[in-house]
Amino acid sequence: DVIAVPPLSLRDIERRSAEVRALLVSLTRPEGPALPWDALVDRHLPRAGLLFYPASGAELRDCEAATDPSGETSIHILMRAELYEALTDPGPGGNRARATVAHELGHAVLHVPYIRQQRQSGQERTLVRVTRAQLAPYRDPEWQAWAFAGCLLMPRTSLESMTGRSLVDLARAHGVSTQFAAAHCARLKIPVGATEPDERPSRPSPGRGVEAPLMLARRSQTSVARTPRAR
Repeated sequence: DVIAVPPLSLRDIERRSAEVRALLVSLTRPEGPALPWDALVDRHLPRAGLLFYPASGAELRDCEAATDPSGETSIHILMRAELYEALTDPGPGGNRARATVAHELGHAVLHVPYIRQQRQSGQERTLVRVTRAQLAPYRDPEWQAWAFAGCLLMPRTSLESMTGRSLVDLARAHGVSTQFAAAHCARLKIPVGATEPDERPSRPSPGRGVEAPLMLARRSQTSVARTPRAR
């Protein structure tokens, strides 16, 4: 189950992610489209009140990460220790870690302010939990957060500048998996170049940078955005 959130179109999400990405680029000056997520998580994001902590499997149970919207200022995000350590890994572990961080940033930017506002104004009863099947995508916090992650990691302008490149080339340049790249290009309706047979993405699996079912759940009496652990 998830909390129904205010509607956001893909265009709205692209605009919000572009604002965030512009700030992150100004802080880190990357040489290519891939952002230096280790520096962001360790130094720059904490200065903005976004605090990431490595956590054990026992703490997160069946989740990859959890975003805590309680409080009034900083936002605390837990993520599995192995993902936290894999942020600079060029392989599958790093792809998964970067997608997880970007997704949790989506919750932090798009949903935490809304949840806090409703609580502070005495409107917590409006934070109704429903099944994702009951929601249109534009009101689904998980669709919104994955769309935000895609736009943050693979902005439309960057993809359009690489027209004709294969899915593998696009994924490698942006530091994501081919599954993530395929899902995001399809979401933006951006065609990709010819893909060799051994480059075709496998069927997406939950928790690996694709449209996985994330939940806004209660943990220790506090609503938390949680990323299911891949099975």
